[in-house]
Amino acid sequence: GSLLAHLSLAYLYLGNGSCSEDNCTRALTYYHAAAQMVITEWQNPSDGNSEVFTEFIRLSKPDMLQGQSGEKDDLVQFLRYQADHGNPDAQDDLGRLHYWGQQGITRDLQAAYHYYSQAAASGHANGMFNMAIMHLKNQTQNSSDERAVELLEKAADQGHAASLNGLGYHYLSQGLNSSKAVGYFKRAADLGDRDGLFNYGSMLIAGHVPNTPANATGASQYWEHAAAIGHPEASLALGGLYSAGDGVPQSDHNAILYFRSVAETGVAVGRSLRKALNFHLAMDTHKSLLYYSLLAESGVEVAQFNAAWLCDKHPDFALLPNCKWRYYEMAAQNNNTDAQLLIANDLWTGGSQPMDRKAAIGLYTLSIELSDPEAMFNLAWIIAEGHGLYNKTVGGISLSGQEGNVTLALRLLDHCLSSSNPNGHIPCGLASLYLKSRQIAHVFIWLLELRFLLPLLTLSSLLIVAMHRLLFWLDT
Repeated sequence: GSLLAHLSLAYLYLGNGSCSEDNCTRALTYYHAAAQMVITEWQNPSDGNSEVFTEFIRLSKPDMLQGQSGEKDDLVQFLRYQADHGNPDAQDDLGRLHYWGQQGITRDLQAAYHYYSQAAASGHANGMFNMAIMHLKNQTQNSSDERAVELLEKAADQGHAASLNGLGYHYLSQGLNSSKAVGYFKRAADLGDRDGLFNYGSMLIAGHVPNTPANATGASQYWEHAAAIGHPEASLALGGLYSAGDGVPQSDHNAILYFRSVAETGVAVGRSLRKALNFHLAMDTHKSLLYYSLLAESGVEVAQFNAAWLCDKHPDFALLPNCKWRYYEMAAQNNNTDAQLLIANDLWTGGSQPMDRKAAIGLYTLSIELSDPEAMFNLAWIIAEGHGLYNKTVGGISLSGQEGNVTLALRLLDHCLSSSNPNGHIPCGLASLYLKSRQIAHVFIWLLELRFLLPLLTLSSLLIVAMHRLLFWLDT
């Protein structure tokens, strides 16, 4: 079946996430089938699948657009210069670009092996690992398991986590020593290798870890870690666990999230994204928008945002009805914080849409839940200017009506400063400094006012004493 057709049907039934039980079940079924299709094509790539690596490039991020123009790109040319002059990191990078067909470069296994072998000759651990994998997958002219194991062992001696996992896979696939394989998987997992995490979790759930009963809960913990760093098979396995409630609480919502994360990385998605990006780089925005909008209707978030960005930035699309806001809203529903902030800012000011400050605050709050520093800054400023937002919890921060506006705003700004995202540190720091200086200025003004009031209070006291004495004298 067609991957894009499965994605479109799944997204249609999912709606905006608040689907009925029947529709959610249908969405889960289609996403599950699509995820299985992606894993199958990833494990058994056909000759026609030259682009097997899906890249999510955002048009609004200039740094992500660098190095995307293929062989003629300045960054690729620089890597080639470095590789030709013996830099093993550059050799390994060029091997990766040719192996996966990344950054506009056509997939070329022969060129990939050439660069990997150059890096490996210098003792580069990752180069040796990649060269070994090509031997194990029979992707070289003289593939040799013995040569692969030799390279993996040399890289593993340098503490290379992926090579430890590779040795474990070799021992397991050849039926040599399952206990030794489990040991290698565990060492790789402890070093954070995503394949090692997935494989050790697989050993746990199958009951192949010595002296340990089969354990779905333990496996899910390793798979969660692997999925978080982009392991597709771990995501597929986790989706199955959540769908069945095996070792984890049953949750169709979580199952859909995991199945969908795999389904949207398929070759068909990657090809369409690459075509859209290439048309954009060639300044053909109409064809670029066509490909992005087709994927957007299938629920691919990066395509939704890029389609909105094209409609927003190019005057040719200004007359298209709701082009910009339609796709920004779709991206926002898929938790794109940039889209959420653009819509929130427009709702707050009443720019292109009717002013709706309650809805804007709701979107700012949602973005803060996703740790967006700009949302923290905007919401803090809204509170500081006197717009109440009391008795709510935002991003784990309880906003109590017992505190003043500036105090609440400073708490949000402090949360922004302590976040792991450095983009908001400078603006949030400056805003915090401004609000604190404003507090100090208010105190200073109060003291000045008190300074002028003291003589008046003293004079008033003297007059009261004088009047009291006068009344006393008159009485006597």
